[in-house]
Amino acid sequence: MNAGGVIVSYFEWVKNITHIPFGLMERRRRERRNLNIASALETMTGQDFPPSMRNEFLEGGSEIDLVRSGLEDVMRAAYEQISATLAARADTKDFRTASYCIALNRIAEAYKAIGI
Repeated sequence: MNAGGVIVSYFEWVKNITHIPFGLMERRRRERRNLNIASALETMTGQDFPPSMRNEFLEGGSEIDLVRSGLEDVMRAAYEQISATLAARADTKDFRTASYCIALNRIAEAYKAIGI
């Protein structure tokens, strides 16, 4: 139940050790893309993008939006993997057991990778 907090803590740790704010480069790329879209819409329609919408559209998202998006991606992928494990293995009766199977397999793979 606390996996979301653990994942967000991981994101914060990565941010701190790399000294790079979340999404710095992604935000700039998104801002340029959105500016191009807004300009194309203005050219095609012959009308200006509404100023109130333009600023919000061009901003490219906040750090909180980026964290939430990343968290959602991780949680969805984890749920899909847990559900698939639960469905594929007859010896798993619940989500907790399926989660433990995945975790133990990951540990085993890491040990194999380093020769243990």
